[in-house]
Order: sequence, then C-alpha cells, then structure tokens
Amino acid sequence: MLCALLVSGAERADAAPRRIRANGKWTSFHVKAPGGHHAFLFECRAGVRYRVTARPGTLARPVLELLWGAQAESSVRAGPKGQDEEVVLVWNAESDDVAEIRVRGFSAGTGKGKVKLESLDWKDEPAKPHQRFLGPSPKGGAFRVGDLLLGETNEWELVVEPGTAYEVRTTKGSAGAVRLRVLRGKEEEIAHSDAWRQAGVHFPTLRFRVPPLEPDTPLPSYRLVVEGAWSSAGTYGVRMTALDADRSVEPEILAPIPDVTRGLVEGQPLTFTLEEGDMAVLWVPEANPLHHRRVQMELREKWVLADGRDATSGRHGDFASGRRPGRGHFYSFRPYQPGTYRFTGGHTRRQSPSTLETLKLYPRDVLGAAPVHMGTNMDPTDKARTGSRWAPVGLAICVPGITYLFVCRGAPDAGVGMRVRTLDGKTVATRKAVGGAWPTAPGYGPSMRFRVPAPMVVRMEAKGGRKRIVRALLRELQSER
Repeated sequence: MLCALLVSGAERADAAPRRIRANGKWTSFHVKAPGGHHAFLFECRAGVRYRVTARPGTLARPVLELLWGAQAESSVRAGPKGQDEEVVLVWNAESDDVAEIRVRGFSAGTGKGKVKLESLDWKDEPAKPHQRFLGPSPKGGAFRVGDLLLGETNEWELVVEPGTAYEVRTTKGSAGAVRLRVLRGKEEEIAHSDAWRQAGVHFPTLRFRVPPLEPDTPLPSYRLVVEGAWSSAGTYGVRMTALDADRSVEPEILAPIPDVTRGLVEGQPLTFTLEEGDMAVLWVPEANPLHHRRVQMELREKWVLADGRDATSGRHGDFASGRRPGRGHFYSFRPYQPGTYRFTGGHTRRQSPSTLETLKLYPRDVLGAAPVHMGTNMDPTDKARTGSRWAPVGLAICVPGITYLFVCRGAPDAGVGMRVRTLDGKTVATRKAVGGAWPTAPGYGPSMRFRVPAPMVVRMEAKGGRKRIVRALLRELQSER
C-alpha cells in the first residue's frame, strides 16, 4: 500500500542529478551506497497530473521521493508494498518549478533498476508531456491550480460532451488578475472575459455551450487559455462545472469602467489617471515627516483603498514600497484597470523644497510585463522562463550612490546572459552568457552588480539557460551618502 509522508533532512546522492523527461520512457538508475540515492530533475507544470514509476532490478525494494519548491521545502514519499514490485507515485503539480525525484533502497538497500515519468490525462492514461486537462467538477468541487509565468499563457485541454453547457470559474491566488478565452479547434474563439475585465472584475467567470454533433462527426478540441495582467504572474484557481439544460450561457451584462487618458488631475494633489498596466512612482524626501502612503481609487464617486496591503482594502493593482536611507521613500502602483487614483497620507499644501514629493507616470508599452523590485524582502517572486531572446524578469526603481546586486535565481552559473537597461533602451550593465569568470550568489544563481547615474526605473533582463525557470532578486550592497 502506497504511503505519503513529509520528510526532511539532507541526503547523500550517489551522483549528480540527471534530467528526466515526462515522455514515459524507462531510464536506468543505480543506488551504489547504503543510505544513498539516485536523483533526477525535471520542470513540472502547474495543473498537470504526473506519475513516476520505479521498477525493481537488483534493487528489490525501491523507494520514491519527490521534492519541489525553491528550496525543496515540500516533499512526498512512496514505498514498496512487496518484494520486486513496482512503486508508483501520482500527484497534481500546483506550481511551475523544478522538481527532484529521488530513488533509494528500502532499509538502506543498494542496486539497480529503472524509472519513468509520464503526464496523465483525466482518465489517468499517458498523455502528451506537460499537458493540462480540465474536466467537469461536481458543484462546490475543488479548484485546480494554475501558475502563470511572466509573459506566458496557460492552456487547458477541456474535457467536454456534445450538447452540454459549461461554466468556467476562476478564483484568486498569488496572481493579481487573469483573462480567459475558450477556443474551439485551432483558433476559433467562442467565449472571452473582456466584458469582465472592462468592468473591473479580476477573476472572471465564463459560460459556453458545446453544440450537438451529427452522426460520425468527430468532436473538435476545446481549450481554455488563461493570461495574466500586464504586470501580474503567479497562481490562480480554475474550475469547470456542467450547467443544467435550462441555464443560459449568454454573458452577464456588466457596467464597463469608463476609459481614461493617462495624466495628472489638475487641482488635486498626487491624483492621477492611469490605463491598465501603466505605473505611477512617488518619491517622498527623507525630510518629509509624512512619508507613509497608501493608494486609493475613485469607485462609484467614492474613494476606496486599492493597494491590497491589508484585509480592508481591495487589490486593484500591484503596489510596492521601499526606503533608501538618506534619500527618502519610494512607492509604485500598477493598476489592473483604468481609472483615477491618488496617493494618500501626507501631502500638505505648504511644503518646502526639501519636503516636496515627486510623482512620475510611465506608460505600459514602455514598461512591458514585469513586476517592480525595490531591493527589499517584500519584493515579488514572480517566475519567468529564459529563452534565446532577451526577456524582462523584473523592473527596479534605483537611485544613484548605491551598488545594486541583480541575481537570476534558479539559473545555472554559466550559459545565462543578464543585463540592466533603461526604459529608453540604453544598457546600464551586462553579464555575458559565455566567457569570463562571472560572479554568482552561492545557493542562488548568477549575479551582476550595477549602478545608475540618476533616479530611474530600469528593466532587468535575462536570456539563455535552456529555458530555465528563474526569479529576479535585487539587493543593495553599499551606499554613499
């Protein structure tokens, strides 16, 4: 009987971990030393159901262990139920991350065997590698978990029946907002969530109907495409349920939010209008004693908190804050919907030059899809995937006189290029992918240092590394006051 239990503690590997693919092909392993293990690495995808199988050889009773997370903080184990019997471990991945499979011997046994990894469909049959499936759940059933990386979408293969109507509902995770589309066949769109987004609903619900089929007509594929907002990546929940035959699938009538033009509101201090994905950055000098700021939005002729910093405020955008000793406080806000916003908490009509705030607005097309880092422990941990082209992994608000450390966490020490650029395309610093003795942050990944000549927003980018999942990390090393 399979058993699952949490485990901890460092273990000794007999050899360096090897890569394994989720293609169902057998791969050999060899546990050489008592108490040792053979390790395999692979990138799992949230929403995918996986199965790993260990077949005994000279190792008569293998034990499987799965570890995942940034520091392998989560794990599960499956042990043998008898001599010379296969051991199977099945699980639903809930994040896009690097996972490790360890094979060891029961009671410190040694020997050889084989292991295979495969993706499963809704019937637990082998499927295409890393393919997500979403089938109907009972009313009130659990949500499946998806994980969005920066600039990427999630596709779910929908399990549907002809002549049936369905509802797809999303729920909040670490992502700030999502958009949905249902496609039939290759690219025929039959439902989308634009009306929900225009009404300011960040986690929408869609309904659609699968028409009846003529005899001997194959059922076309149905797919759900999930996309994050401009600066939003992270997890979300999704569930599909079958509707009663008399339920309508017509979209709900929602009052749209009026369009706005980016700019400052005349006569109202620190008040501004932004389009979806734009960003406002506020600098409060150190001499200003009223430095604690919040963000409000105008909603139905009332001002409500919009930064999501506590249980009493809604999260209508990505908010970040940080302090530079001797230089003041910085605040940024990127909304998920167009509207009128303001920074609150400290503006007075009579201010000296030493206490006057500075507010700047940035258009979304210049910023791109990336979260804001301030160099603090509260910075976002959104994931990105490196490729053959430069891709943003984060934005940073920087000031002169400070040496910054940019780390590409999770990337290999070699083969990954890194650079920092201004929003108008000028290169501040570069770390080449090959050649040279480039620095690394032990236990984290490749790193580089940079400085800026003036207060500015810069874009942190990376490329290479064979499509590795990485996280941007920004820290301040030293400052000159």
